[in-house]
Amino acid sequence: MQVYIEDAVLQNLIINYMLLSISNFAINEKSKWYKLLLVSIFGACFAFMLSFFKIKMEFLIPIKILCAVLITLFMTKGDNIKKYLLFFFVFLSSTFVMGGCVGALENLLQKKLSALSITIIIAFFYIILKNIIRQFYIKRKVDKFYYSIDLLKDGEQCKIKAYLDSGNLLQDEKTGLPILIVNYATLEKLYRNKITVVDYLQQKLDKKLGGRYIDYETVGGKSKMFVCKIDQVIMSTGEKIEVMIGVGNGFNGKDYQALLSPLAI
Repeated sequence: MQVYIEDAVLQNLIINYMLLSISNFAINEKSKWYKLLLVSIFGACFAFMLSFFKIKMEFLIPIKILCAVLITLFMTKGDNIKKYLLFFFVFLSSTFVMGGCVGALENLLQKKLSALSITIIIAFFYIILKNIIRQFYIKRKVDKFYYSIDLLKDGEQCKIKAYLDSGNLLQDEKTGLPILIVNYATLEKLYRNKITVVDYLQQKLDKKLGGRYIDYETVGGKSKMFVCKIDQVIMSTGEKIEVMIGVGNGFNGKDYQALLSPLAI
């Protein structure tokens, strides 16, 4: 019987550690391993003590939720309500998801799983959940570099997606304004029926639209870019920015139509 109790406590300790690690990862917090271990020990001891009492289910669930509240308080210190709620939600939902998966497997196999089997299954779900959270943060980080922008010129409106390019530090020498580099297709939509691709290739856009060509440096050497001023450039927040519109290439296969200069925002 002593061996069984030790196995159960060890299993609970490992599972608690994985749940805390996932929750910690979800709030983008880098707690020390020993802090996770200490709180995991607290949770395992709490579960161990509960096993000595015959508690009805209607009381057992609130008690376990109270334990989750205390664990969340230990991990987040309660000084940031947003982090506290996110940690609590992830910890509690992960507990129910993993417990539900184990229960479903036991019903499917019609037998009680061993402590080792349960730990392996939960470790498997731990890896999956951690990767899901990681992908969420990667996408969130990438999305921070994308901006929705409206271009307006003579009644025409063109909505584009721009990528914030730290390498785009181009400025128009005459006006001192940063340059929003768009692809030719965007310029064509903005100036309907006024230009052709031949004008673009033969560098005759200035004759059709006004504006001018400026020199700029590339990896291959010096090159020319057509720049012009349009009526309004409006960010998705409603903020108007003062930029020159430049026409560049290299947008094929991209999910954006412009390169936004950090000097513009």
